[in-house]
Amino acid sequence: MTLLDKMHRLEKYSLGAKVLHRRGNSNERVKIPTRSSTEEHDFHGLILSRVSTFLRANVAKIRYMMEEMDKDFDRWNKVKKKTNAEEPRLYTVREMWWCRLGVNIGTEQDGRGEWYVRPCVILRGFGQDACLVAPLTTSTRDHPLRVSVGMVEGRSARANLSQVRVVDTRRLERKIGFLEKEIFKSIRKAARGLL
Repeated sequence: MTLLDKMHRLEKYSLGAKVLHRRGNSNERVKIPTRSSTEEHDFHGLILSRVSTFLRANVAKIRYMMEEMDKDFDRWNKVKKKTNAEEPRLYTVREMWWCRLGVNIGTEQDGRGEWYVRPCVILRGFGQDACLVAPLTTSTRDHPLRVSVGMVEGRSARANLSQVRVVDTRRLERKIGFLEKEIFKSIRKAARGLL
């Protein structure tokens, strides 16, 4: 039973004696008890309070589900074709770039905006055409695979090592800057522990 079904069911019980409800598959009808206006007001207050508490506790899950439903793979495919036609970028290990990560499956890190970008730090180079990147996240959740990198363009960021991937350098859109050596060492140390 969905949350909406539960809310409708509870609303039926609060309406009073005029509402009839079928019980299960039987043809037996049950008259729902009448509530006074004070009881009805208290009942609606309780429902609103519980729904509000549920929504506050599950904001991240709800936002994630809405983003999942709103993934535009066709639009990303057009951007990907344009990206493929571009020249490879020159890069250096330890640089941070806005990277066109695109629209991905399930929990894989997505890019955002018109070009589907996300800030990333380059962990290792594989020639002029490919590099290993760790996407950055603004999530404050503590996790051994989320290493703080400090402020990136005015926002506190962490390298999300559980989402490390190899990308073609044509996905690199705009250089943000260099990561400090000590922070980069801590990221590489945490990444070694991943394997």
